[in-house]
Amino acid sequence: MRWPRFVHRIYADLTGYFWLPCPLCGEMFGGHEWLPGNTLMSSLSEGHGVCPDCGDLAREQNAKQSPRYIRFEDWEAEHFEDWVAEQMKDPEFRAAVEELGPAYQA
Repeated sequence: MRWPRFVHRIYADLTGYFWLPCPLCGEMFGGHEWLPGNTLMSSLSEGHGVCPDCGDLAREQNAKQSPRYIRFEDWEAEHFEDWVAEQMKDPEFRAAVEELGPAYQA
């Protein structure tokens, strides 16, 4: 059974969670409803939480924007080296890795 929206609002207010509109559907939701991975990425390092109902849509949109937004949990470790090798072909990505130093370079 799902709680009514007003109960979520009261819970968010009482416990200090945010109460904001979902950037995809506009439905108000609280920070206590956010689930890991339910984020609409606006850049490689910034994103906006989305309501639980829009999590799959956010991941689809992120994957369309850039393959770099694929969640690590969705990959098996064996694919990681291939992914890094492919990303290193991108001059911006390579420059960012080189700037981090030798500990991050393959």
